[in-house]
Amino acid sequence: MNEISQKQTYHLDNLRMKSKVPVSKLCEGICTERQYRRYLSGENHLPDSKIFQFCEKLRISPSDFYYSFNEKDRYEYKKIVDLYNMINKNELSEFNTKLMKISKRNLISTQNERFLTYCIEKFNFINKNSTPNMIMDKLSILADYPACINKSAFDFVDLISIQQIAEIEVGFKNERALNLLLKIMKSDDMMYISSESRHILPSIYANTSLLLGRLNKYNDSLEISSEGIKYSILHSNFGSLTHLRYIRSLSLLKLELRVEAEIEAMKCICNAISRESKSDLKIFFDVLKKDFGENPVNYFRKYLESLL
Repeated sequence: MNEISQKQTYHLDNLRMKSKVPVSKLCEGICTERQYRRYLSGENHLPDSKIFQFCEKLRISPSDFYYSFNEKDRYEYKKIVDLYNMINKNELSEFNTKLMKISKRNLISTQNERFLTYCIEKFNFINKNSTPNMIMDKLSILADYPACINKSAFDFVDLISIQQIAEIEVGFKNERALNLLLKIMKSDDMMYISSESRHILPSIYANTSLLLGRLNKYNDSLEISSEGIKYSILHSNFGSLTHLRYIRSLSLLKLELRVEAEIEAMKCICNAISRESKSDLKIFFDVLKKDFGENPVNYFRKYLESLL
C-alpha cells in the first residue's frame, strides 16, 4: 500500500465532493471507476500524470492541489497541537469533543498520526483509562524504545513519548528512559530532526526538569530548566516559561542558593503577569509563597536590581 498516494487520492476525492463532481464524470477519459477505487484503497499508486488530469477536470491547477494537500497537513497538525496544549494545561473537559473532529484515518502524514496517538495515550494516562504498562507499550512503539537508545537523531514525537515512558518507568524505580532523555538534551551529538520542535520542546524541558526535581536531582533539574528558558526565549515561545522559571527557582532554593532563587521566583511571577494568565499567576504565586515561606512579591526589588 502506498500511504502518501492513498492520502493524495482522499484529498482529491474531498475536492471532488466539494465541487459536486460525480465519480463517473471525474474518471471519464482518465480511468475506470474501479481503478479510482483502487487508488482510494491504496491498492494502486496514483501517478502524478493522473493527478494532473483529475485537476483539469476539477478546474484547479496541480500546484493548487499540492499546496492545498500540504496546507491540510499543517491544518491537521495545528488541531493536534491544540489537543497537546490542552493536556499540558490540564484543560481536559473538551478533549474528547476536539478529538472527534479529527479523523485519524484521513490524516495526511504519518507524523501527525503518531502525534495524535501520543495525545490519546497521554489523555488515557491522566484519566487512568489504561494501565501504565499498556500505555508504555504503545508509546514504546511510537519511539521505537528501547532500540532508539542507539539512535543519534530524534523527532518531537520520539521525545514526548520517551518523556512519558520515563515518567511511568520512574514509578517502577527504573530511570533508563529518563537517562536517555537527559543524554539527548545534554549532548551536542544528538539531533532534533523536526521543524516543529520549537513548538514542543519548551514543554519537554519543563516536564523533564520537573521529574528530575521530584527525584531530588536538583543539579540536573537546574541545568535542564535553564536550557529550557534559553530555548523558549530564543524561539519566542513563552507558553512553558512560567513553569520553567518556577522549577529553576525551586532547584536553586533546594541547592541553598536563596538569593538567586528569589530573583527567579519574581521572574516567574512577572512572566505570568505579562501573559495575563490569571490561572498561572494564582498557581505559581501560591506554590512560591509556600516554598519560600513568604510573599514572593517581596523579591521584586532584587529582581529589578538583577536587571540593572
